[in-house]
Amino acid sequence: MYVDPGAVISAAQLIADNRKTIFSSLRRIIHFLKHGKQTILIFGAGGVGKSTLAAYMSNHEHLLDQNIPPKETLDVETFHVSGTLFGTILVPPGQTRRIPHHWPGLTKELSAGRVTGVIYVGCWGLHTMRD
Repeated sequence: MYVDPGAVISAAQLIADNRKTIFSSLRRIIHFLKHGKQTILIFGAGGVGKSTLAAYMSNHEHLLDQNIPPKETLDVETFHVSGTLFGTILVPPGQTRRIPHHWPGLTKELSAGRVTGVIYVGCWGLHTMRD
C-alpha cells in the first residue's frame, strides 16, 4: 500500500494545529466511558438562585441578563453542561405549591442511583439576587 508522504505530513500538521481541541474532546470521551453521563440536581426554595447557579455551572451566562425580571419556574429546567464533562443539571421549581408535583420523581431518580450529585441552595434573607 502506497502512502503519499505529503498527505502524512499534512495530516500530522493538521493534528498538531488542532491538538487542544482534539485532546479536549478525547478527555471528554474518556471521562464519559469511565463515568457515564453526569446528572446533578439543584434543589431549594423558590427564588434562591438555583437557576442562576445552574446557568453559571453550565456556561450559559447569557441567560443571566440582569435587565430581564426574574420569572417563576413552572417545570423542571434542564441545563446541558458543556466543557470537559458530559452531563445535565436539573433544577425543579422551588415554590411550595410546585414541590409535590416535581420533587418526588427526582428524589426517586436519586434513590435509584441515576443522579451523580445534589446541591441544595438555601438563603438567609433575600430570595432573589436582584433585591
